[in-house]
Amino acid sequence: MSQGPVSQFIDLHYRHFNAAALKDAAEAYTRHLDQGGIMLMTLAGAMSTAELGISLAEMIRQGKVHGIVCTGANLEEDIFNLVAHDFYERIPNYRDLTPADEQALLARHMNRGTDTCIPEMEAMRRIADVNRKDWMAADAKGERLFPHEFFWRILDSPDLQKSFQIDPKNSWMIAAKEKNLQATKRLSASSKSAAASRVISRFVWFRCFTKTFAAPMCRCGVTSVRSAILQRVTEAIPVQFQMKKSLGVSSVKAPQNT
Repeated sequence: MSQGPVSQFIDLHYRHFNAAALKDAAEAYTRHLDQGGIMLMTLAGAMSTAELGISLAEMIRQGKVHGIVCTGANLEEDIFNLVAHDFYERIPNYRDLTPADEQALLARHMNRGTDTCIPEMEAMRRIADVNRKDWMAADAKGERLFPHEFFWRILDSPDLQKSFQIDPKNSWMIAAKEKNLQATKRLSASSKSAAASRVISRFVWFRCFTKTFAAPMCRCGVTSVRSAILQRVTEAIPVQFQMKKSLGVSSVKAPQNT
């Protein structure tokens, strides 16, 4: 580990049980990067609402994270926090809320994630209005983009930027956009591997939207987006990557239209 104040503290105090495991993991992380490895990070839970971007954005800028798999909520909630941070409400006693308390929050359009409420109008609707314009313009031009690319584009929108309420350097979505996270840059330059890595980097971002977008689209009569993408991933990746089994393509079935 580098000998900064944090690592010095860990070296001195983290000696046993989970503390020692954390020290070992940090050292392994550093060793992996020093040897030219790439790091894939996964996010679940309300991490963006917990403002993980304060540290994650800097990790992205410093080249310590090269790909991200996350829930759709984590991706969009980073932007919610970016544009509506001042309107968030903390509910420290959230475990004691009664059904009536929850109903009162709902009536105020406050969406609770554990101890923090996200304001619907200031966060979700503000982004939806800008997104809708971009989606309609893209549809008119026949443009096809991945969901994260649409989010990246609206981050450049003056209509959205005027609503920024935190320092943009603390948004991991902005950091990812500026870094343009692509596994391709760090994998083998051979033609087959490069082609496969391009697909993998797309796949990394697509996974966070499987539940958010695929199910509603299938209900509208559209072929399973997830099945189609996973099949294309399998076809594009060389056999030696042995991805088919790990992606579970053989067990993916298109949902029945309803």
